[in-house]
Amino acid sequence: MTTEIQQYKNCTVLKNNNDYQILWSRGKEVLNFPISQELAESVSKSEKDSLEVMFYCEHHRWPKKDELVDYNQSDTIVHRGNGFIVYETDGYYEISFFKEIGGAMGPEVRYPITKELMEKAFQSSRGAYEVMIYAETGNWPLSKQDDIDRNYIRNHPETMLPNIEDQRELFDVEEFKALVKKTIVSELEPSELDAIGIVDNHLELLLVDSVGWQEEIEAVHLEILQEKLNNYIYFLESKQYVDRYGDSFDKKVIHITFQCSPSDNALSFLTAVQKVLQPTDMSLKVELPE
Repeated sequence: MTTEIQQYKNCTVLKNNNDYQILWSRGKEVLNFPISQELAESVSKSEKDSLEVMFYCEHHRWPKKDELVDYNQSDTIVHRGNGFIVYETDGYYEISFFKEIGGAMGPEVRYPITKELMEKAFQSSRGAYEVMIYAETGNWPLSKQDDIDRNYIRNHPETMLPNIEDQRELFDVEEFKALVKKTIVSELEPSELDAIGIVDNHLELLLVDSVGWQEEIEAVHLEILQEKLNNYIYFLESKQYVDRYGDSFDKKVIHITFQCSPSDNALSFLTAVQKVLQPTDMSLKVELPE
């Protein structure tokens, strides 16, 4: 079934077999009415005839004298682009486009934008794409170089920590958190003891933390540090050291060496752990960077 489209200055007529429809826009509003073949033929005669048919469809009567002078006028200026429309009303701008869902055209969506973004949208197809993505998500789309960087980090997550603030923009929240966790786990190795030995007649377990405490990774870092510290405590409580070192110690110390200054939340966590260990023969020794 083929739909014939006739485009006129003020409206569009669609023909599907013997069924006709007329549609036109008024600012942001789109009007659509079924019409007869006779009315469809009238639309094609002149601009005045098309306006009369539009008026008739909307008001169910023919226009009186002078009623067509300002008919179909709007305070909204319509700027038509390739695949999008920008509506301008008294200095307020909205971009409108059809959202794609599962490869098919979905509903029309509208988002407020600035005049500068409107100008960018009309500069190029890439500019329009970027503005539509930004209007919908609040983030600019990734460039080809970003794609390269993102794939490299996925394969080498350990490279993301030195410039974590820049890497944050490359990933969504869930993937970023997963990559950060993978990276910190590889750095801290929570299931391993960094070192163990006897110092001044007490057993000392060394825990070296070389990871930073930037806001973007603080929560994950603290989670992994807690996991590692819990494993150290379990190692001591279950006396897994006895076969090699015996069990005649004045005390047992978990010596944590930070290469980056801990955040306030990390210090609060360590204080809480120290309080928990007070009734036991275990204690924390925390060494901060100078």
